[in-house]
Amino acid sequence: MNAPPKPLMLYDGDCAFCALWIERWKRITGPAVDYAPASSARSHHPSIPPEKFRKSVVLVLPDGSILTGALAVFTALGDSTGGRAARFLYRILPGFGSASEALYRWVAGHRDEAGLLSGMLWGKSIVPPGFEASRWIFLRGMAVVYFIAFASLSSQVLALVGSDGISPATMFLEAVHSQIGSSGLLYYPTIAWWNSGDAMLTGMCTAGMVSAIALFIGIVPRAAAFTAWLLYFSLFTVGQVFLGYQWDTLLLEAGFLTIFIAPFGLTYFRTGTGGPPTPFRWLVWLLVFRLMFMSGMVKLGAGDPNWWNLSALTYHFQTQPLPNPLAWYAHQLSPWFLKSCALVMFFIELAAPVLIFTPRRLRHAGALLLIFLQVLIFLTGNYAFFNLLSVVLCATLLDDGVLSRFVPRRLRGETGSWSPPGRRSVGRLGLAFFIIMVFLNCVQTAGLFVPRAFFPPPVATLAAWGSRFHIVGGYGLFRVMTTKRPEIILEGSADGNTWKPYEFRYKPGDPTRGLPWIAPAQPRLDWQMWFAALGDARDNGWLVNVAIRLMEGSRGVGSLFAANPFPDRAPAEIRAMLYVYRFTTPSERDSTGALWVRTLNGIYFPPISLNDAGYR
Repeated sequence: MNAPPKPLMLYDGDCAFCALWIERWKRITGPAVDYAPASSARSHHPSIPPEKFRKSVVLVLPDGSILTGALAVFTALGDSTGGRAARFLYRILPGFGSASEALYRWVAGHRDEAGLLSGMLWGKSIVPPGFEASRWIFLRGMAVVYFIAFASLSSQVLALVGSDGISPATMFLEAVHSQIGSSGLLYYPTIAWWNSGDAMLTGMCTAGMVSAIALFIGIVPRAAAFTAWLLYFSLFTVGQVFLGYQWDTLLLEAGFLTIFIAPFGLTYFRTGTGGPPTPFRWLVWLLVFRLMFMSGMVKLGAGDPNWWNLSALTYHFQTQPLPNPLAWYAHQLSPWFLKSCALVMFFIELAAPVLIFTPRRLRHAGALLLIFLQVLIFLTGNYAFFNLLSVVLCATLLDDGVLSRFVPRRLRGETGSWSPPGRRSVGRLGLAFFIIMVFLNCVQTAGLFVPRAFFPPPVATLAAWGSRFHIVGGYGLFRVMTTKRPEIILEGSADGNTWKPYEFRYKPGDPTRGLPWIAPAQPRLDWQMWFAALGDARDNGWLVNVAIRLMEGSRGVGSLFAANPFPDRAPAEIRAMLYVYRFTTPSERDSTGALWVRTLNGIYFPPISLNDAGYR
């Protein structure tokens, strides 16, 4: 027998099903493996019985050895992600090899049925279409999200953490330094350690918007992605409670992966560089899986009866932080319909993420279900850029066969076609990074089922650092459904007798005022007021700072409100009253025109003045 110079895969050339899969493997292995019909190669390999080709593919290696069945396929796939993982499991996982060979024998003996199943799962062609368009769209989508995040923050940052803001960044960093010294840079990494003045804060927002524009256009994409991530991380650190939302951490994690997805070079105007390296694409998919699957599991894991009996949505639209105009109508839907919606939501959040790891058509179905859920959430609530960012991440599950039509033809590669994924090396350092990230993903997911106290100390420490730097974190909104809506109303007085309310721009206040549609921007003080109402004044010292700034006449903090009830002179005192709100019924709305009915529930904090002890 003649030993080939490189691995040679021999297959039944008369089998249409075999030829279909051979084309797929050719795209994966490239020139590293040769392929030939068995009929044309028998003269060179007479020692191989002809009947063997009817039962299995045959892989002839350069050393003359012969492999068949599943092991031949796994070996031929070489250094591709799937081939390497399959060979590893074949060697070390008991039962994997025998199960693989048994499945291969069944397929070989039922080729017509297997061909039908392949068409159902992969489509007319099972040749992988690649992810070049997916990468191009993902980078533009991340750029849009970054721009919205920086632009929305730029108009609020000084009022929130500026020198005259609610919780000044400079005072925060000084407090950190006084507590832990130079270690503060390690635990609270931010370039604001160098300068945390107002010009620096606004400059970081502006530079972030410029970086987002550069990423969208395709100018130094990897450097632009890194700069945007670093700037947002820096603002996130000094933003304290005002930048502690899950979409902020999600943007940091997705932005970190974007650095590796973005091509290295001066420009990326047109496609033509191929899709991202497969390991980095898989890390994005793992992020999508954790985000969606954990969102469903934490609701069940918290033990809230409102989720278990599917009644949570009968409260949600009324009690969510910032309802939008459609939320009132959604709340009026019948309880049985809302329970059905909760059941569908659980199905999407728990089942659709599993489809990420299945063949092409099932993966696409999972992606569309997840995107559909995000669209529904966007239509019924103001969740900043969370829904847009989630859709951008889910879009990476779609390949060029679906997404190529969304890239302008003039921006496609010179040939106007899409290249297959190919075998792109990430190097040893990249592979080590991939393994660590997969491990952290597994630890975070395992935390849903195993208490963290049971993790070995090194594992717990590594997971903690991954969460601290928002490289791999946990997710899950509304794990416990609030059934009532408390609202804080700030009131000022010049004489201690007449009190005037400070109306917020977007959160509920005047019951007759309409509901806003502000997403994907985020009014961060309005959002934080929702959380404050669920606690008490002792846990929300920043709210007392809001009152102090208003009594000092801070224009920055005052700009966060819809209007200033004291335009001529700042109030002498401010108090916080606590109300309970509920949506009006259709008949109540028809008769009064109001969207809300509110009932006074008590005092959140009593009147304070600048002369009171402790508020100087």
